[in-house]
Amino acid sequence: MECIFEQRESPCFKTVYHNEKKTLIGVEAVVPEANGDIGQIAFVEADCYLKGKEYNGRGYTVTAQLDAAVFCLPESEDRLESLRLSREFEVEFEFPEAQEGLFSEISLAILNREARAVNPRKISLTCEIAVDLHCRERSAFPLEILPREDNGAALHILPCEEEARLCLASMEKQFTLQDQLILREKAPEQAVLLGKTLRIRTDGAEQLGKRLIVKGSVELRTWTEAAGDMQPVLSSAAFPFTQILDLDEEIPCEFELNAQPTACYLDLSESIKGESVLDAEIHGVLQVNVYGRTKLKYAKDAYSNRYELELRKQRIPLSAGDTEMMRSLQAEDTFPLDDDLKLVAAVPSLAAGENECRCSYVFLLKNREGKLAVLRRSMQLTGDALQPGAAAGHTEIAESFVEESGGSLHCVLRAEQSIKIPNAAETESIVSVAWEENSRLSTETSPTYTLLITDGESIWELAKTYRSTPEEIERLNPDYHGDAQVRLLIPRAP
Repeated sequence: MECIFEQRESPCFKTVYHNEKKTLIGVEAVVPEANGDIGQIAFVEADCYLKGKEYNGRGYTVTAQLDAAVFCLPESEDRLESLRLSREFEVEFEFPEAQEGLFSEISLAILNREARAVNPRKISLTCEIAVDLHCRERSAFPLEILPREDNGAALHILPCEEEARLCLASMEKQFTLQDQLILREKAPEQAVLLGKTLRIRTDGAEQLGKRLIVKGSVELRTWTEAAGDMQPVLSSAAFPFTQILDLDEEIPCEFELNAQPTACYLDLSESIKGESVLDAEIHGVLQVNVYGRTKLKYAKDAYSNRYELELRKQRIPLSAGDTEMMRSLQAEDTFPLDDDLKLVAAVPSLAAGENECRCSYVFLLKNREGKLAVLRRSMQLTGDALQPGAAAGHTEIAESFVEESGGSLHCVLRAEQSIKIPNAAETESIVSVAWEENSRLSTETSPTYTLLITDGESIWELAKTYRSTPEEIERLNPDYHGDAQVRLLIPRAP
């Protein structure tokens, strides 16, 4: 016979695929006729936009677009020029569990970038981009796996209870933000936007009943031409945003947030106060995973005093995925600056390696004659040691500070690095037991009582070994709590 345990389940989302692919995207461009010959490449500003995701029969195709501006000093070194480059690309993810309708979360990150002059009139740009795809499907999680009370085989069950962290929902919402960035200096007539970089941050979420309020900001950094001497001007602003999503339940939950830009449109104009402004229209997608904690009740072990049992077990993961947290990294440096040079702008960027992260600063300087120069400094980012089993993820600049004082430049950079802590916790539950009706256990040769010296066994282990019951052992030995070298009297089960 077989006794199949009854299950009570709860809906959830199960991960069927998670992978990150790194791809090198290259693009070349010819210098416009209005620009001078390339003298020196200064730095690169680049963004990556998520354009779409599509099931292709074997997996998913992620479509994205790289937008970049390569800033150069012409041979005259009297101004900063830029060359705009753009390329759409696809990344294929193939996996056996692929099917249409999976809930997919996508993250894009530019890891490294390198620009070089092929010749004085042509530029080549290569960017290393990481594309992370996480797919989930609707599933069910067992809340209780226990046999019926009328099991008929005199089963003794060792019940157990574990806490599980489930993904209760995966949601996605498109949003648009319109705002204005006031430029640091008034732009001249017919000024052009030299380049920009964009980042969407999610600062946190607050649950109010069945409403989830997500707050964040869009950080925009732009380069424009200044009035008069036509020198570049760096302007930046953070536009706050709030998005509201509906939840299915009012129970307290935990949330993982991810926001990706999908498009950005900028237009130079003038405000009613006469200020030069950039009208910004930014499109993005907000991806939210909702997690809840619940209890799993199950049978960890079983035996019978009547029959030899065959146990069928099933492994059950107790977490829906890795836990992600952030750690702070910092770098600081001070170095002398020639009296003839003044700081025009400082541009930090990150170079990500397998086990390290470095910050590269590009300082745009100007001498008394109006000539521009580029100074590069590299610093190692450091932070607290990772806990065992944790893995460092992508790093983003959180704050940059550069001060010119007393003939020196002092720079401080703080970055945030995602840390993934694997949740490999799982348990094993009995889902059924089987026995032969004509193979009944014989108790004729078993003593009515067994006297023994314990070796630290639990009451359950003793009852199972000597075909007794936990209740009978506890009745005769009320002071036993799993201690070693204790004399016990074990009764045979009635």
